[in-house]
Amino acid sequence: MSIGQPEIALPLQQRALEIDEELLGLDHQRIAVDLNQKAIALTLLYRFNDALLLRERALAITEKAYGPTHPTIASRLSDLAETYVALAQFDQALPLQQRALAISETKLGLENSETARSLNDLAYSYAALGQFEKALDLAQRALIINQEIFGSDHPRTLVSLAYMARIAHGLGNDNLATSLLKASVNGLQGQRAKVARIGDNESRSHTNLVSPVYQILAQLLLNQGRLPEAQMVLDMLKEDEQFDFVRRSEVGDPRRTRITYNAAEKDWMERYRLVSSRLAALGAEVQALQRQEKPGLSAEQKQHKQGLVEDLRVAQKAFDVFLNEIRANFARAGPARSADLADLTVVAVGELQTLIRGLGHDAVLLQYYVTDDQVGMLLTTPGVQLARSIKVNSKELNRQIAEFRRLLRDPKSNSLPASQALYQLLLAPVAQDLEQAGAKTVMLSLDGALRYLPFAALHDGQRYLVQRWNLPMYTSVTKNRLRDAVTPQWQAAGLGVTRAMGEFAALPAVRSEMNSIVKAAGGGVLPGEIHLDEAFTAARLKDVSQRSFQLLHVASHFQFSPGTEVNSFLLLGDGQQLTLGDIRTQNFR
Repeated sequence: MSIGQPEIALPLQQRALEIDEELLGLDHQRIAVDLNQKAIALTLLYRFNDALLLRERALAITEKAYGPTHPTIASRLSDLAETYVALAQFDQALPLQQRALAISETKLGLENSETARSLNDLAYSYAALGQFEKALDLAQRALIINQEIFGSDHPRTLVSLAYMARIAHGLGNDNLATSLLKASVNGLQGQRAKVARIGDNESRSHTNLVSPVYQILAQLLLNQGRLPEAQMVLDMLKEDEQFDFVRRSEVGDPRRTRITYNAAEKDWMERYRLVSSRLAALGAEVQALQRQEKPGLSAEQKQHKQGLVEDLRVAQKAFDVFLNEIRANFARAGPARSADLADLTVVAVGELQTLIRGLGHDAVLLQYYVTDDQVGMLLTTPGVQLARSIKVNSKELNRQIAEFRRLLRDPKSNSLPASQALYQLLLAPVAQDLEQAGAKTVMLSLDGALRYLPFAALHDGQRYLVQRWNLPMYTSVTKNRLRDAVTPQWQAAGLGVTRAMGEFAALPAVRSEMNSIVKAAGGGVLPGEIHLDEAFTAARLKDVSQRSFQLLHVASHFQFSPGTEVNSFLLLGDGQQLTLGDIRTQNFR
């Protein structure tokens, strides 16, 4: 569940529920817990009405067992309200959340983690109803509690930061919203690095789960004209895809990236770190002593605990004052910060534009990012960087891409209308910008389902894009390689398969293909060497990959299959299969 794989969790939860119902009966409290866990999975799978029925039953079981004001009732009420929120029925959710907060405050105290959850839930609903001032006070209280109990990088604290950011945006304070979301994203980066140790599928699921926070931050930055920072946030997600494939060193892992604060944000966020870390340290010490109370505290420990509680109360007030201060500062400092933002933009844009300028004045970079309701485009040329976007539902975009791919595979179909429709969506908004830039090479950085779209086959009504521009793929993890000087004298190594092997058909044209590239056989244009069939082994591939060939040309079958690394492999000339796992672990470049 935590890494975003509810479809795997659901059958496990159903089995647990069935076992508990058989052993404990239908009205046992454990059944309410099972029902709620299953409802969370159903909610993530968009089966809201099914989840609603389970949560209503869980609440009824709990009220029958404990009465209407037990602390557990607060949790069940919050769960039920959560489903109403998913259904956008805030009028149904609000009274449940208010009742949950009243129970938590009365039975558990003003500084309990369940109280913080109730505060956050209620803040979310008030914000959805446009009552942002009410929402902000509640979210601020929740942040203080979560920071004290869990610390800065716990998921609950990061959720509190994201909630406060959403509310600040609703109040028109985008500067504060941006800073809070940066703190949240930096915390999520640490989580992603941990989840990545579990496995690739888990890492991708978790990234999909948290990516809306990144996309909202990127959109806020774009709205403020802070294009390089938006670019960096989007790269945090995109680099992950490239890293997962090429398996670079830990140092190159994009999940280690953290977005920086500009000059105006830096002092405030450093103060946030110091004040919040003191709060968390005091909170942890108090909780440790509270856990020892049952066995018994010495008189000295009791006195120390009393002092800590007083210190904690002071620290909480200081944190509250600080949060109010930062809200007020960012609300009034927007125009005053323009110079900081301009400097940042000039530096960052300058670096990217210098890189592109080094490729020649006809090269530009076109980056796409996809959200639920729009496609954003960032165009960087040697002279300017600009943003464009078009409103389109992501599901509809995915449908169009899938249909276009289907048409391209069918020789009897007419793919031109689909090709032109996708051109209007994805290229028409920047076509005039590309013409004005004199672009001949358009480097594409793609997001989501756009990675499966053959851009060269899009049609503008007169010609295909492959007839207008060179369209190489760009990934941010390899941008530094673009700075490398081009070697004037190239050498090539060619490795290939010509004969049939098992289910793989013969490739008879490979021999002439190699001879037209490499001079080794008397033809070709580049000096080098050719290794075909039995001579094309794993050892030979490793050997040539580690030597200083500027061009490595491989002509064989490659099978890409979903699943583990052993399911995708390159067919070698001796019949062996070189898997992605082999490439990663056996020192291939």
